[in-house]
Amino acid sequence: MLRSAVVLDAGMPLQGARTRLFAQPEDAHIVVRTQVGIELTFHLFRAGALLDQVRCLPATAEEPRLGDALHLRLLPQAPVAQLADLDRAALRAYHGIVLDGPAVVGVVTARPPRQEPPPAGPPPAVPPSAGAPPSGPVEPPPAAGDAPPSVPVGPAPSPGAPPPARAPGRGPWRLPIGRTRSAGATPSPDVGERPAPRKMSPPGPTRSAQPAGAAATRGGAGQALRPPVPSAGGDARPVPWQAWASVELEKDVLAPGEAFELGIGLAHEAQPDVVGGLIATVLPAGTSEVPLDITIVADGFEAPAGWHYRLVADVTDLAKTRLTIPLVAPRDHVTRLTVLEVHFAHRGVPCGVAFRRVAVQPPVREEAGMRPPASAIPWIGAATAATVNVDAAALPPDLTITISKPDGNEATGRYYWSFSSPHLLSLPDAPVPTDLGDDARTFAGRVIQLITRAE
Repeated sequence: MLRSAVVLDAGMPLQGARTRLFAQPEDAHIVVRTQVGIELTFHLFRAGALLDQVRCLPATAEEPRLGDALHLRLLPQAPVAQLADLDRAALRAYHGIVLDGPAVVGVVTARPPRQEPPPAGPPPAVPPSAGAPPSGPVEPPPAAGDAPPSVPVGPAPSPGAPPPARAPGRGPWRLPIGRTRSAGATPSPDVGERPAPRKMSPPGPTRSAQPAGAAATRGGAGQALRPPVPSAGGDARPVPWQAWASVELEKDVLAPGEAFELGIGLAHEAQPDVVGGLIATVLPAGTSEVPLDITIVADGFEAPAGWHYRLVADVTDLAKTRLTIPLVAPRDHVTRLTVLEVHFAHRGVPCGVAFRRVAVQPPVREEAGMRPPASAIPWIGAATAATVNVDAAALPPDLTITISKPDGNEATGRYYWSFSSPHLLSLPDAPVPTDLGDDARTFAGRVIQLITRAE
């Protein structure tokens, strides 16, 4: 049985871990995520047991980290398995953490034994002891066709006569439907014979009253809703179109403050080291070029030329479609595991997203002298692809807000907000970072508690 889990980071302060554990039920699954260089390890706990451990830790002048306080390096790691490698039969026999690449999906626990329901019917009668007389008079069972004593037996009603009154114990009541009637009024027909209600039309003209050839506008005069462009043969039916994004880098491990180029292109098949990447939309027949709006989201990186770009794809030759974007890596003194996100939109409608996992590592590793265990999960590498399914034939929204998490750490509450619109609006030039302070699950639970207290 796959259950959700709360993810804590081994590098978080101990007091912050206590605060999150207090908000969880005792039987909740807690996954502690530990970063060892550019690899990850995982430990599994129950919230109640882990809270008892952190309560017993002695107070120190400097607050320790969760991983150091629990001595996770000395504890055995929890078993991990990739979601793509588990079918239904393997999922039933597995017990441990389920991952999608390095991301935690949930925890599989043993299925509880199934309890058989009690047998239907009255409990078996206890036989009387030998020679004991019955406790009361024994009545013979009624003969077939006999009515209960409380129901009078009479002749069958004549056709057209009103239905007889309901006698006790003679079937269920029929719920009244519609208006009630007074005594002596003509009874309403049966439910199965009631005529169907007439459909009511709203007063005034509707959208169907618009002429078929009129061009619909939105947001004022002159803003037509992109009628399909007919081809040379006169066929204006839209056709589906898709491609795979290519996110190219010279290397996946960068030095702090290193300047590099990010290459964006298109291909006919999925590319290695790219998570997601499927771009799908609908085009008018005969289209030769597809304008794609691109937004880059990267945590802590610098973009000297900006974060928004326009890429024009050649439908006949995708290899010609390529864009180079200059970026600068964060200037950190510790190893940072992060994700480069590339969002695609066509005419204001999101049509795909691609991810590339990278690491920013200083020359000297902060975990010097420690090697990651053999069961550690590498950060860099492809994971299960995720696609964005959007009705490309629909009208573009006035404002699209995209929430991203480029740090790839479920234990943190750091997100980025990106804004796009087909209209001339004043929007932020770069993705806006937002820190919720907690992970998404803890933050949502805290908001629900505040709303409940306010009511």
